[in-house]
Amino acid sequence: MIARIVADVFPAIGSRPVASVEAPERVRMVKAIEARGALDIANRCLQMCSQVFRYAIAHGIGGKSQPGVRQAWLENYDTCRAHRSLAVT
Repeated sequence: MIARIVADVFPAIGSRPVASVEAPERVRMVKAIEARGALDIANRCLQMCSQVFRYAIAHGIGGKSQPGVRQAWLENYDTCRAHRSLAVT
């Protein structure tokens, strides 16, 4: 888990305070991971980031809620492509 964050999340948004990271930046980060063909990792990174942001908001550390990030990314997410064993032929 930490290796995934170090490799994929920190280069995009890791050095900045949680409150300064906007939703479009998180979507770009996930789409960059997706562009490598790592759809499952993109989904997991988005989940981990969402947990961190929810914690920060709940404890007054972060900014405002950004509920549309997952929906913006999932618009083009094809579960059959992510799970090739489920692909219908």
